[in-house]
Amino acid sequence: MSTQNSSSSSRTGYVSGAFVLALAALIIGCGGGGGGSSTTSSTGSTATGSTSTGTTSTGTTSTGTTSTGTTSTGTTSTGTTSGVLAPNTILYSTTPDFGTTINLIQIDSKGNNSKQLASFPSANYSAVGLNPAVSGIKVFSYTTGTGATPLYGIYQGGSVNIKGAAPIVAPTYTFISQIQVSVDGAYVYYTAAAGSAGNFELYKVSINGGAPIVLDSANIYTFNVDSFNGSRVTYDKNYTYLNGNSKSAVFIRTTAASGNPVSITNDPSSDYSRPQFSKDATQIVLVSNKDDAQYDVYTMSASATSTNGSGLTRVTNSPTISKYFGATLSADGTQAAFIGLDNTGGTASGVFVSGAIGTSGATTQIVTDAGVQPGIYWTSAAGRSRGGTTGFFGARRPGIRR
Repeated sequence: MSTQNSSSSSRTGYVSGAFVLALAALIIGCGGGGGGSSTTSSTGSTATGSTSTGTTSTGTTSTGTTSTGTTSTGTTSTGTTSGVLAPNTILYSTTPDFGTTINLIQIDSKGNNSKQLASFPSANYSAVGLNPAVSGIKVFSYTTGTGATPLYGIYQGGSVNIKGAAPIVAPTYTFISQIQVSVDGAYVYYTAAAGSAGNFELYKVSINGGAPIVLDSANIYTFNVDSFNGSRVTYDKNYTYLNGNSKSAVFIRTTAASGNPVSITNDPSSDYSRPQFSKDATQIVLVSNKDDAQYDVYTMSASATSTNGSGLTRVTNSPTISKYFGATLSADGTQAAFIGLDNTGGTASGVFVSGAIGTSGATTQIVTDAGVQPGIYWTSAAGRSRGGTTGFFGARRPGIRR
């Protein structure tokens, strides 16, 4: 079980009937293939709200011997460059048997044309990212599950299967909670804990292996590298304010080895979680409990700082549905899709799409699925994803309740 900070109760204890699942959420990048889906679509609506206002060290860490994979890399300049993922589709993950199997699902923006991109057992695999530059290539974490403290490594292959996979990072970590591949397919970003303390750090490593670089070393929750040009990463981490309050705060920093993180949420009374860039990297969508303990979806400028909730546009206002599992913006940035959990004990969990952001348009449930997992991603019109967090599936760690 990973160690949680003092704000973890507000981040994990909000869903009635929750169960413990030692699983990392998927990270979607690009790629595809696979069979059919086990999800079903339905519609409904909830009201949406309107606009409301309201130093970390870096270094390098060697993880042992790695071998070169087979994935080719290239250079991507802007977010208009075509990717290998189906354009304007929504990606999410689900567990149909509530913990044993994880399925990665692709749907259109209406919840139709469902396609299963991957399926794998959760016992040995903890995070998966699709390569947005090479069709069909998946990057995943794997452990043999043996020994007193099983260790996870990172691998790549045509399926989420250790057989025939090429190693990227040798088994080093007690858990890997999230993986994302850069938009040009050259780098793998991931969050992982080494040792029993349970402190998750943010890493970057070449797709061909080598010594990982630590981008941030302090209690990272989830992250997202922008899919416009891959130059920035946003993430949420535990942050202790001057008044002693420990909260989840959102940061941005360069993906280069050198650089300092900048906090873009400054609010010692609320948590801000699961940030994700818009496709043009000018906006950030996130979830927060600043107005509702069940969390709502908000957007903000990626070049601004929100103080005590100022400068945020509230996208959702549905108290019976928790939005903590994350949100994503449409290709044009006018709508948000999110994972919603029914906190009334009902059956309304699934995938939702908002009305036009900044209006009072209704939120529509496009998929009903009680097994939905953290993280969701809406691909661009060019078929690009955030590169692995997916794009982006939010992190699931041992001990985090669903």
